[in-house]
This record gives sequence, structure tokens and C-alpha cells, in this order.
Amino acid sequence: MRDHFISLEAAESDILDCAAYIAERQPSAEGHADAIRLIIPRYLERGNVDLAAELANVVDDPHSRDKLLTQVAERCARDGDDDYALQLADAIEEDGLRDQAYENLALIKAENGDFAKAEEIAGAMLHPDYVYAGIAFHKAAAGVIVGSDEALAKIEFPAAEASGLLQIAGMTIEKGDKAAAVEFIDDALAAAEEIEHSEERIRMIAEAAHLYREAGEKERSIEAYLLARGDAEVLTNIHRDYFIVVCALGLLECGDEEAADGTLDLLVDKTQIASALVGFGRYYWKKDQKDEAIEALDEAAEVLRSQKDNETRDTRARNAVITSLAAQFAGFGKAGSGIEMALENSDPAERSSALQQIAQVCSLRGDDEFAREAVSHTEEEGDQAFALLAMADAKEKIDAKDEAASLVDEAIEIGRNAPQALVRPNVFIEAASRYRSLGNEQKARQTFADAFPAIEEIRSSSARSAALAELSALRSAAGFELSADEKERLGRLAFTSKN
Repeated sequence: MRDHFISLEAAESDILDCAAYIAERQPSAEGHADAIRLIIPRYLERGNVDLAAELANVVDDPHSRDKLLTQVAERCARDGDDDYALQLADAIEEDGLRDQAYENLALIKAENGDFAKAEEIAGAMLHPDYVYAGIAFHKAAAGVIVGSDEALAKIEFPAAEASGLLQIAGMTIEKGDKAAAVEFIDDALAAAEEIEHSEERIRMIAEAAHLYREAGEKERSIEAYLLARGDAEVLTNIHRDYFIVVCALGLLECGDEEAADGTLDLLVDKTQIASALVGFGRYYWKKDQKDEAIEALDEAAEVLRSQKDNETRDTRARNAVITSLAAQFAGFGKAGSGIEMALENSDPAERSSALQQIAQVCSLRGDDEFAREAVSHTEEEGDQAFALLAMADAKEKIDAKDEAASLVDEAIEIGRNAPQALVRPNVFIEAASRYRSLGNEQKARQTFADAFPAIEEIRSSSARSAALAELSALRSAAGFELSADEKERLGRLAFTSKN
């Protein structure tokens, strides 16, 4: 039996404690881990690292436990409690996750300017190269150039060296010293070419190409993209076409449309061809070549529609591209085509996401008729409610606050009548946040209160716990005081979860 750390008395007066109390008594190991995963970040926000560590430590699944302990250790490092952070890292059982935790802690110390502690942690690691890369970057950002060079000199792994140099180059570009940045990119590219792992080598070379362009060196950028393309062409795994798309779009951004088109011709996977064409469309739209932009999207749609099941390597990736394409159609003022494309998505979640994005984009553009049409095609009441909330966000951005408030009202009514018990409290929580953003604290407080009875209707104890964790975040942000009725409801929720 797991140890319990939250008392019934605490659960009756605090939403997050109630969430944790219920999670502790969740009989399913998976349900317990899922609930605790949402609760621990909330305790860390409160600075209660001891309780967060205790809750993490009793999670049954070793992998989940280790990842949660890493979160707590990172918070301790940010707070300056290095001894406790390292103690928690030591308690991580999985070798890879423990090494990653040490690396994260060292990088946090470097980011905070505590280079001595970062180097001390690095010195105790078997593979500290990425830590030294981070130290080099943060020292360079702080103007400690000699120290940055010394950290770079300690790196043995080419990928880590290239990563550190590219970070420094990017920072140097932001500071306006493009000439110095080019020198760092040159060194990074040389290191990248020494990387044995093909995918990592291509990724680093492509990143160098991108930074050359940011530094104003388009010809060198083109050369680097062509170098990456050459390596990508000979790959024999599913990553081949992804990297070719990266190179095609990079060449296009450099203004070499001929090389970009030639690179596009190398693609075999229709999902990746469509993804590249969406990118081409965005490029043309940015250049005010609107007819060419829409033609690119139309071509992407044709490619996806021609793709047979036996040609689809990754259904999830294909559905994600359909969502991106549908939303982009709406962004280019072709909402009807976007809705049509969204409805062709075989994944209900992606289909709903696309329709929500279209509704939001149309609301931003003032095209409320198409926004409403997109909402009307969502199948579940919860999805309709969240689409309306997305529209409200768009109206708030264009300072149409009355329209935004009306959309939140409508979302609440739909959410209140949703047959899915798990949906209702989430709608109330999100709606309350929107009311606060719109300056209506009274409605925010009432909607916050409405979430309590909705959570009581959830049958799953882990789902109840998760909903309470989200509600506790809203309470913390808003500073709401709990009423006697709300405390009574917490007491009932906690009492009914007792073993």
C-alpha cells in the first residue's frame, strides 16, 4: 500500500490538497501516476518541493516516478537548493533519465550564472559534453569570452560542439554582430560535418544554414542547405523526406526558387510533399504573391487526396498536415476550402482541432459566418464549446470584448449541457479564465463555482483529481476564497475517495 501524505482535514479546505488526497487513494497505478503528473507542478508552483518529492517517490511506474523526480530536482536547482536537487537526481533509477537529470541541473546552474556549480556537476558526469556546450553559451552571453572558449575546448563530441557554437551564433546575431556570428557558424559547420550519426549531422548542418541566412549570408546558406540535402538524399529511413522538406523550404527562404523546386522533386512521401507545399504557400503569401500561395495549397490538397492507404507511411503525420493545410486555407481567406479539408481528416481530434483553428482565424478576420460554419461541423458539444472559446480569444485580440463575452456565455451553455461529464468542468475552468481576462470578475467567480458540482459528477477518481488540479490553478491565479458550500463539496469528494 502506498504512503499517504495529505490529511482529510487538508483536503476539505484546499482544492489542490483534495486533488492529491483523491490521487493517493486511486487504486489503479496508471490512474495514480496520471493524476500525480498534473498535481506535482502545482505544488512546485507553491514552492512545496518536499511534498512534491514525496508524492513523486510513491508513483509505482519507475519511468513516471523518475521523470517526476526530475521535475522536482530542477525546481530545487532553480531555487538554489543544489544539495537537495542532486539528492533527488541520485534517487532516479533509470540510467538515461538520471544522466539527463544531472545535465538539466547543470544547465540550470549555468543559466543562473553559477558556472562553478555547473562545472562541478559536469565533472561528475560520464558524458558532460552538452553541459559544457551550455556553459560556453551562457558564458558567452554574459561576456565571459575566455571562459566560453575554455568550455568549448572541453567538448569531445562533435554534435555537442556544433550545438554550443550554433547557440552562441544565434545569440550573437540577436546582439547585432553578424560578422562575429558567421565565424561561430563556420566553426559549427566544421564540427557538424564530423558527426557520425546521419540524422543529427543533417539537422546541425541545416541549422547552420538557417543561421547563415539570418546573418545575411544567403549564398553560404544555400551551400549549407545543399550539403544537408545531399546527405538527406541517401537516407533510407522515414526521416529522409522530412529533412528534404527542411532543405527545400530553407532554399526557398534564401530566394533560390529553382533549387527549392528541384529539392521538392526529390520527395517521395506524399505527406511530406503536401507539408512542403504548405510551406511554399506561406512563403509566397509573405511575398504578397497571393495567387501562387493559394495554388500551392490547392496542389497540397490534391496530393493528399491522391494518397492511397498503402502509400501512407505515417497516418498521424498525414492527419497533422491536413490540419495545418485546413487552417492555412482559412488564413489565406479560403475558409470554405479549409472546412472542406478539415472534414476529410480521419482523426476526430485533429478534425476538431482544425475546425477550432478555422473558427478562430475567421473570427480574427471578421468572417463570422464561416467561423460559425466551422463550429457547426464539430461533432461533440465539448468541441463546440472550445471552438467558441477560441473565437472569444480572437475577438478579444481585436478588442471586440462584448462579442468575446457573448461567445464565452454561449460556450458555457453548450458545455453545461454536454453529455460528457469530463468535458463540463474543463469548459467552466476555461470560461472562467476568459471572463477574468475580459475583466468580468463576477462572472469568473460564478463560473469557478459551477465547476465544483460538475467535478462531483465525474465517476473516475483519477479524472476528478485531474479536474481539481486544473481548478486549483485557476483559484491560485484568481485568488478566489472558497465558500462554505465549496469546502463542503471538497469534503464530499475527499470522503467518497477513502479506501
